[in-house]
Amino acid sequence: MQYKIAIVGEKDTVYAFGMLGMNVFYTTDAKQGRQVVKDIIKDDYGVIFITENLAQQIPDIIKKYDDEFMPAFILIPSDYNSESIGLQRVQENVQKAVGQNIL
Repeated sequence: MQYKIAIVGEKDTVYAFGMLGMNVFYTTDAKQGRQVVKDIIKDDYGVIFITENLAQQIPDIIKKYDDEFMPAFILIPSDYNSESIGLQRVQENVQKAVGQNIL
């Protein structure tokens, strides 16, 4: 089975990813973003790139899949407010896998 790649977030942040062949979903609203992400998960997407801004608004959904193989949530910086949450998540996952923070 082939899994798809999606990117979700503010239009000006994620627009260009459509040219790379990703399925792009525009949203800034937490309620709409929550529904879009739930629909994407049901539609067999293996990787979901999501802007940090939107991820902060729906942390419960992302946390639910942290220990699952799929979908993988990858946080990308938002144009509006980049707080390096994505980098923090990578460091936490590396520490879980290796036993210490090597980054």
